[in-house]
Amino acid sequence: MFMVVPVLTAFLYLSALRTETGAGWLLSMVDDRVTGLDYSGFEGDLAGGLTLIRPRFAGDGISAEAQRIVVAVTPVFFPLGLRVSRAEVDGLRVTLQAPPSGDGPGSMPETLALPLPVELERLSIRGLDVVRGDDEAVFFATAVDAGASLHEDAVLHHLEVTLPSGRVEGSGSAMLSTPYRADFNAQGQAEIGLDDAAAPLAVRGSAQLSGTLGAYRLHIDGGATLDRLQLEALGELDLEEARFEGQVEWREVTLPLSGQTDRVESRNGKARVTGWVDDWRMDGTAELSAPGLASGTLSFRAEGDSDRARIVVPEAQVLEGRISGEGFYDRTGNGSFEAHVDLRDIDTSTLYPERPAVLSGGLAVSGHVGPLAFELEASDLVAAIEGRAVTADGRMTYRPDALVFQKFALRTADSIVVLDGD
Repeated sequence: MFMVVPVLTAFLYLSALRTETGAGWLLSMVDDRVTGLDYSGFEGDLAGGLTLIRPRFAGDGISAEAQRIVVAVTPVFFPLGLRVSRAEVDGLRVTLQAPPSGDGPGSMPETLALPLPVELERLSIRGLDVVRGDDEAVFFATAVDAGASLHEDAVLHHLEVTLPSGRVEGSGSAMLSTPYRADFNAQGQAEIGLDDAAAPLAVRGSAQLSGTLGAYRLHIDGGATLDRLQLEALGELDLEEARFEGQVEWREVTLPLSGQTDRVESRNGKARVTGWVDDWRMDGTAELSAPGLASGTLSFRAEGDSDRARIVVPEAQVLEGRISGEGFYDRTGNGSFEAHVDLRDIDTSTLYPERPAVLSGGLAVSGHVGPLAFELEASDLVAAIEGRAVTADGRMTYRPDALVFQKFALRTADSIVVLDGD
């Protein structure tokens, strides 16, 4: 009589984990409890490796499918738990769907803790493709390898993500109950090819996710190099408010990036960045130079969203003088822009040594880029040329089919010329 229980237990264990019939019985229980899960077929057993063919899952805001999943599971009796010796996924594609209109973010349950400890010795994903909506690419990895322990907490022992041109590694832990406190660390490097650069952009960085549900923060520390160019970024992202605050510094920046001789250079600069894509602000300074120009220092403020940007230059010291102004650009529609610049004692002798001049006054321009058309207005723009002052006032309009002057006057002490018409 005393032998019945262990014999029956051994029979159930062998039937459930080591036979295909037992695997089918367990999968039917999963089907009853997991809404949205489907697969074309299965083969094998849980202990040796159960293969799900073409598994698919569809839930609120997310769907996933894979070519196949292989899972090998054995029980642990002291203490009672499960050991997943391997979980292999081939060709995983995850699609993120926008929630139905009017739906707010879902709430987390009080707990996601598992009734038994689960040791995931190795998760291997060969090909991970994350897209949004109608095939908009979000993320792609050629391989993902991880190991974790799951019970009352989730402990990520190791994570290795292989990218097409880089690698990311990480580890950390998170509570599986309210308040879902988390602490994860990751670091990685990658090379990004740029169309107009001879060498790839080498990117490196580290990130730390910490906090509790509703108050997660992501601390970022990274940099990039391209030839002599060096970029450094340090900041913190509030994931609840979708707000970033940090600083970017650069050295030896040249534009365009290709090896052209006529390029704008910034030996160094820095900017403070706050906000997010739909509402951002930037304050900074930069040292600028260009062929034929003495280097100068530019201070600026900028703000905008994903479609519009406004930049204000309180003062820039260039060409022995000072420039200030502001501009606005809206990329929607035909790409409208406008700008106003005030010049004070700008010496153009390094630009035009044969006709040197000193400029002071105001310039305003507005128009659009598609197709290009603009209106330029000069306001008391004075050019001191060889001891004589020439003052320009008036408007000039450019269109693809015409150049029109509107009472555009050029005056000296003893003469005046007025341009009016096209």
